[in-house]
Amino acid sequence: NKFAAQLVGERNRRAVVEVIGALPLMFAGTPDITDIGALLETVDGVVLTGARANVHPSRFGVEPHPRHEPYDTCRDDVALAVAEACVTRGVPLFGICRGLQEMNVAFGGSLHPEIREIAGRMNHRMPRLETGEVHPCPLVVFADRHEVTLVPGGVFAGILGCKRIWVNSLHGQGSWRPGVRVLVEGIAEDGTIGAIRIADAPTTMVQSLGQPPLAGSGQLAEHYFAAVYDKASGLASALAATAGLLDLGEPEDPDDEG
Repeated sequence: NKFAAQLVGERNRRAVVEVIGALPLMFAGTPDITDIGALLETVDGVVLTGARANVHPSRFGVEPHPRHEPYDTCRDDVALAVAEACVTRGVPLFGICRGLQEMNVAFGGSLHPEIREIAGRMNHRMPRLETGEVHPCPLVVFADRHEVTLVPGGVFAGILGCKRIWVNSLHGQGSWRPGVRVLVEGIAEDGTIGAIRIADAPTTMVQSLGQPPLAGSGQLAEHYFAAVYDKASGLASALAATAGLLDLGEPEDPDDEG
């Protein structure tokens, strides 16, 4: 691309507005113009969305390879720092798809560059036609793909009130070794980490594997977003007496693989 641009998938924006009634704001994934401290004093919570680009392998000690591109080192710089800062400051943080990978890496975890290449793992990438092109129908691309079993007594099991959930799946990278404070909250049927949280965080910091589902496709997204926003709203109210206190980043649509 000749001209640098930043996009936010409409599915993410609509989920924030339609499910919890919040105002979605996109912040710059450019480290030299993003004041993370000022950002976190302005918003009630942060959503790290999925994206086309993968987290750069140098972040977790693996050699990069052209077949695992594209990368977005600017987003890496910002998102990893935001994840750490949110946990330190107690700002509610919700990661989706690539957001899971970022949260894990931010706390010292590692990723596998292509999870489908591991024996016994499924292809978690978005569905394609026999020609290799991305399937043109969003109902197919964002359909439920596999189950995730939730850890009994975990945060996700408590929020969702069930033992298993169905999710869609649109990613190539996958979490491999959890970081030092990363607790696994859900496992996909092929053994891939599907949900995590950060231990000893001042407020709930959670992440899910799937993208926001299509409108009307179920209530899981409502539980995800509402639970995190409830935390954000409570935190904002508590801080209001002293002074004051949502980002979102498509199949060839920024909501896509990440």
